[in-house]
Amino acid sequence: MQTRKFGLWEHGAAVILLAGLIALASGACRTIETECNCGRDCGECITYQDRLALQEEAKKNLAAIYIAEVSYFSNANTYSPNFNLIAWYPGADHRYAYFLPEEVIQTGITEPYQLPAGVTVSVSQYGFTAAAVVNIDCDETLDVWTINDARIIKNLVNDVIE
Repeated sequence: MQTRKFGLWEHGAAVILLAGLIALASGACRTIETECNCGRDCGECITYQDRLALQEEAKKNLAAIYIAEVSYFSNANTYSPNFNLIAWYPGADHRYAYFLPEEVIQTGITEPYQLPAGVTVSVSQYGFTAAAVVNIDCDETLDVWTINDARIIKNLVNDVIE
């Protein structure tokens, strides 16, 4: 039986493969943003899982806005155009900006978020649409979510994959 010795190329490839497997197992970054204007330290490690976890904030808070709006409707027979009337405010560490027609709750970043073109929020006696917006990864694409009176949550623009 003949044994084969690995050459320098095979040894290098094995080291790179092993390093990649260790990085995946440890939850290392897929990418690292180093420069941006999104109001946070973009040198921080943002993994794909971290990005998905940020989107959970939008879904949870939009569901809470829905509950607050329905509760307000049961007393006022209309929906509210601002967060104060429905007594809703996100937690102190929120990353998304939240939009109703008469009020916007921004994050602590220096430049406030705006609704992208074509995205609208509305309130009437018969329905409402609220929105949540953030820049997850410091590119120019915003992550945009909406919820309406039928409790339909939509991710209009998915910044995790775009």
